[in-house]
Amino acid sequence: MAMATNSRERCKFGATCKRRATCRYLHPKNEHECKAFNFSSTEPDYDSVQWPIGSYNNFQLDYESQQANLQPLPWQYSTNQNLSYTQSQLSLSSSFHSIVHNDSFDSNNQQSYFYNVGIQYHQPPNEVHTLNNPWQKQSRNCKVRDSESRSTNENDCNHYRSMSSTWLQQMKDEIQVLLRDNISEISKQHQSLIVEQQRLLEDLDDDDDIKLQKEGNLQELKDQFEIFEQTIFNLSTFNPLTLEEAHYLLNRLKREIGRLKARLPIYARRQQLIDTIKSNRVIILKADTGSGKSSQLIQYLTDAGFADHGQIVCTQPRRLAARELALRVAKEFGCQVGEEVGCHVGACRPKVSRRTRIRFVTDAVLLNEYQMDPMLRTYAIVIIDEAHERHVDTDLLFGAMKLCLSKRPDIKLIVMSATLDDKLLSKYYQNACVIEVSGRAFPIKDIYAMEDAENHVDEAVNKVLEIHTNGIPGDILVFLTGQDEINQAIDKVTRKLDSSESVLVLPLHGKLNEDEVQAVFMTKNSKTQRKIIFSTNVAETSITIDGIQHVIDSGMVKEVMWDTRRHIRVLKIGYTTQSSIKQRRGRAGRTSSGTCYHLYTYDTYQSLEVCSRAEILCIQPSIAVLKLKHLDIVDDITKFDWLESPSNNSLQETVKSLTWLGAIDSNTGKLTDLGRSMAKFGLEPMLSVMILMGQKLNCLSHILALVGMLSVVQNIWWRGENDESKHMSNEIRASFTRDTDMGGDFIALLRIFLEWHAIGERKERRKAWCLKHMIRWKSMTMANSLIRELVYQIDPKFQVHLTELNDELIERIVRCVCAGFFQNLAISNGPIRAGYQLATGTTDTVAHIHRSSVITFAQQPPKFILYHEIININETNYLTVICPVELDWLNKSWLDSLPRSPSRCVFDSYTFINLGPALLLALVGKKCKKVPQLEEQLHVLFEVDRAQSKLIVWGHPEKLSNAQQCLQQILNKERDKLRNELQEFQIVGSTRILLGAGAEPRLVLVEDEYIKIFLKNLPKNITEKQIQEKCELYGQVRNVTMIRTNYNSISASVTYGICRSARLAVTQLSCEKWNGCQIYASPSYTRTSVDTNKQNYKLKAEWFMTESECNGRVTFNKLQEAQRAYQVFTDRCHFRCQFEINPINPMVKCSWPLKPHHGHAIVNFSTVEQAQEVSYTILFLRKMFLFDINKF
Repeated sequence: MAMATNSRERCKFGATCKRRATCRYLHPKNEHECKAFNFSSTEPDYDSVQWPIGSYNNFQLDYESQQANLQPLPWQYSTNQNLSYTQSQLSLSSSFHSIVHNDSFDSNNQQSYFYNVGIQYHQPPNEVHTLNNPWQKQSRNCKVRDSESRSTNENDCNHYRSMSSTWLQQMKDEIQVLLRDNISEISKQHQSLIVEQQRLLEDLDDDDDIKLQKEGNLQELKDQFEIFEQTIFNLSTFNPLTLEEAHYLLNRLKREIGRLKARLPIYARRQQLIDTIKSNRVIILKADTGSGKSSQLIQYLTDAGFADHGQIVCTQPRRLAARELALRVAKEFGCQVGEEVGCHVGACRPKVSRRTRIRFVTDAVLLNEYQMDPMLRTYAIVIIDEAHERHVDTDLLFGAMKLCLSKRPDIKLIVMSATLDDKLLSKYYQNACVIEVSGRAFPIKDIYAMEDAENHVDEAVNKVLEIHTNGIPGDILVFLTGQDEINQAIDKVTRKLDSSESVLVLPLHGKLNEDEVQAVFMTKNSKTQRKIIFSTNVAETSITIDGIQHVIDSGMVKEVMWDTRRHIRVLKIGYTTQSSIKQRRGRAGRTSSGTCYHLYTYDTYQSLEVCSRAEILCIQPSIAVLKLKHLDIVDDITKFDWLESPSNNSLQETVKSLTWLGAIDSNTGKLTDLGRSMAKFGLEPMLSVMILMGQKLNCLSHILALVGMLSVVQNIWWRGENDESKHMSNEIRASFTRDTDMGGDFIALLRIFLEWHAIGERKERRKAWCLKHMIRWKSMTMANSLIRELVYQIDPKFQVHLTELNDELIERIVRCVCAGFFQNLAISNGPIRAGYQLATGTTDTVAHIHRSSVITFAQQPPKFILYHEIININETNYLTVICPVELDWLNKSWLDSLPRSPSRCVFDSYTFINLGPALLLALVGKKCKKVPQLEEQLHVLFEVDRAQSKLIVWGHPEKLSNAQQCLQQILNKERDKLRNELQEFQIVGSTRILLGAGAEPRLVLVEDEYIKIFLKNLPKNITEKQIQEKCELYGQVRNVTMIRTNYNSISASVTYGICRSARLAVTQLSCEKWNGCQIYASPSYTRTSVDTNKQNYKLKAEWFMTESECNGRVTFNKLQEAQRAYQVFTDRCHFRCQFEINPINPMVKCSWPLKPHHGHAIVNFSTVEQAQEVSYTILFLRKMFLFDINKF
């Protein structure tokens, strides 16, 4: 039952208020007004009903006279202020007296706060609803009431007073039980934990490394209990006089119990945080993962009264995080989302009301509110969470809040993250206060891969199956790059795991609806059931999934990057940063101890950037420029106060691109009407122009459908693993293509949606259609959801009407595509395998057509095409969603402005064959990391075929010959390096063995010995030869390998001949600067587990003591391959071979030496004393008889 209120609230003390003349609350004028009530019998409408804002801190306790009239409860909570943490002295008083009911409370005030509370306390629903009618809002035009209606109203009021008193008493009884039983029990449990931790601490030695950590944990537990005691004591002194007060007090007590049970680190710092926020306007909170900052701080501020004068808003970079935090906080607050806790994400209607005190929104939503109200008068505190992600909207919000702080002195700003650059932000906000809160994480074991995964999806699936097959308990969280990889992994896992009851395989990414997201957080059906969750980086921060004990980290992320040299926008899949990996790793230790499996080497981890760069520095900031001009923050975007400003060239190129699209007036530099409409969409400018052109050409419904399909284009088709299913998928894709020269992939996508949409709204029929056509049903529903959201933005009354395609309609749609994407022009290089040359940029940039395009079915590739986006996979550019065009269809002025006229180029090719996997890897690098640099140097295009170990080079005839010679020299050099290469293998513990060519043992490394060093922060333009020359100053260098090129530096590994040289190099190079860059040198313990900290001296290495007899065994997985090899060895090589089948153990590994033995051996002893005794004996014999100990 909801109640509408006036803008001002009634005074608690009514006509008896002692400060009535100066009181800011409403008072009754006479006795009749005391009995007049206005209630509504309808359910609350969060958009129209005005709700009373009530809290413990809004009970009108600001007047001394009112405070004096509030009598404390007789059962006050007792505490011992001088805490001595022993089991006998730490106790909570359990003697609570009965609640004394105060009958002198103001019934008018009680009714003014009543809203749907009594329903929760043993009242039948029918009885509650029968009470609605007597308090319906009376007509304001009625001046005279007859005595009968007045008498009826008074009787109803008396009935209500009686029931309200009953409900209030019931709530007080529940509060009494809570204080007497629950709080006493949770306090005893916490005290027992303190005593246990204290006992464990006493057992540790003073020099134990973990003693300091244990002392910190113990002090944290004590601080938490002190906060809890003080809070409970303060709450127990308050006597609730109304239902709302009792309801609030009950919820506060339950929340405090939950907080002490959770034992989050931030709870121990609550009072310090509140005091600091009271005395500062800007606070930078750097809190580790698992500290509880995202869900708890905003509640602490609300309880402390900060929300009394305005809402507290918390921004999140992702919709999913905002929704989940709103749900969690609302649950802890004892309300529904839309009441005290609100949420607003995307273009949907916000879930807020007049009762809302806490609001979770996305960064973009708060920016839109800033555009409407630059003073942000609705809010008292703004919290920007997960600031380290540095999305464009986050950086814009930093600048907008800096302006708001300068104009409004009463607003406060809190910036939170686990890995943010606190010094940079503190300086930006004029030396803002910085607070650090440590996190709480259970022990996590790290397991790094022996080699970087070539296919991280397959490796992740294999690791999931390995964990599940071995029966290791705990749920599994896998980090992949996007929805397409997640669906691919789920398909593979579900096919290989038979029992669906024991495993629950779920996706988690930003495009899921609320029900699908909630499935991730729901309780499992049984304790034996395992959750396997495949997620994007949305699970890195803000959300906690209980039960996760295994994290499988691919180390990869999908990001949109702007290539400043080529002037192209690229969707790139590459390694993430160290800070992101730490966040992912922390997911395994949120609720219990766990393990993190890294699908890359420790050297690769060390080579990564520490923190991610701001998105504004990595992309062409088109949307940022549109929003800045739309918000009217500054006239000149170059003068905007960025936290880290993009380059002037980047901003100028963006303005130039938007000017070509018609969004910016070339004379005034201001937004045009088209530009203002584009800014409201929040989409990529090219898509916005396409939509607005569709509106103009009367094909808006079809353009909206096309935009929806483009949002899921990477994840539409389902492709099986076997050749038959792949062939079937290609045939189905081809069936949606009527004419590849008319619209290409754009029209094919539209045809798919039209057929799916024409089936009707029935879910089963649409699913069956998707299954038949090998199309992912979830992708289609996501596209449909985006279409509805865009319709709501454009005009909620607009009706999507999709007609069949014809030539005239297709022509209009293609004109819309050209209007938006004309700057994405590419010109054919001849054969389709030779790729396309991009029209923009000052350098020759070539990209291939992605295999998903219908253009691959064409006999002759089109001369000119427009593409939707470029995807970079293993350093190879692929064009996706192709539309064949003619130059006459494009913007003539833009074509004339190109540095060179679009013309057709014809490439030739040369193929390097039989390179072998090792040599090919050495040439192109892991995941083809060396390819871009080679292509840039040689002005050619590489096509790597790992299956056949060959390299195809495409280029202009005059450049191809030079590239062939250079590549041959590089191959010869890499062959020599491979001959001298040493492989390092872990034997036992941190003991490693170095093997040379033919698996010849060269050296054994124990404890902290190493011959390989890792160099980081090297100048970006240096070569391997320069690194080798510098490192040879400290000893013989066997090998130099470039590992990674970052934004402004590179990393490399250097292998020395002996340990002493490597150790000297680490010592000396760590103190040097190279071209102004401080070098970071560290040992590299390749192929060992980094968490191993103890040396195991048991080592057994065996090899043949006789010369090789030139016999060997080759094992094949397939019978046909073995038979074919048998024929080749027998007929061509004239080997004496014996063919045998071993069905029991088909995997056999044999090795034999390539060189004669050296007469060295290892003797094992049972004890160290025996070994020492023999050693002394040998030394004595050597002195006496010149015995060579090196041969023993």
